[in-house]
Amino acid sequence: WLEFRRVLFRSVSGKLGISGKKAIMNIELEYFYPKEKMEYMKKKAKEKTDHIIKTVIKDYMSDYEKELAVHDYLVKNSSYDRRLFNGNMPQESYTDYGVLVKGVGVCEGYAKAMYRILNSIGIETLFVTGQGVGHDGSVEPHAWNIVKIDGEYYQVDVTWDNPLTSNGRKEILHDYFNITDAKMRKDHRWDDSLYPKCNKERYNFKKFVA
Repeated sequence: WLEFRRVLFRSVSGKLGISGKKAIMNIELEYFYPKEKMEYMKKKAKEKTDHIIKTVIKDYMSDYEKELAVHDYLVKNSSYDRRLFNGNMPQESYTDYGVLVKGVGVCEGYAKAMYRILNSIGIETLFVTGQGVGHDGSVEPHAWNIVKIDGEYYQVDVTWDNPLTSNGRKEILHDYFNITDAKMRKDHRWDDSLYPKCNKERYNFKKFVA
């Protein structure tokens, strides 16, 4: 929920005062949405998460199969929010609510949706922030996940497995499903001191054999 609320701050301001040997800080947070709207978004995201789990997760599945099912569900049932490019994208597209309930979002929303669902079914998942590097060398803020499967950590980028196509046709890729740090570094940047190392390939989509 803290991750969910993080991007909904319109502004943060504060004052620091010194009283004796104590430092006292008063922080004022201004949200993009009123409390009632945020509680509604939280409730609907939770309901949708429960629905997805009941729909795609089966008791006989391994953690790898559950992770793959969630990844593919998100790609099939949501689209990248093109409104980002013309500046009229709503803040909810940065949240798991946007991806899960509205079916539209950007990288942060995809990563938070993956984070919410997988952690809800007991699969350790981290929310990673860094930068994505385009084909032309451009660098933009980006977010994705690190997932732990059978004691091993893997890089996962749902957003880049859900590419924008010129004809609008839906494509499901697995180029960024359970890859190593080495492969991720080809077009991603992050502070690797903040996250566990991902150097295994056992559960890489293109190499895994059940």
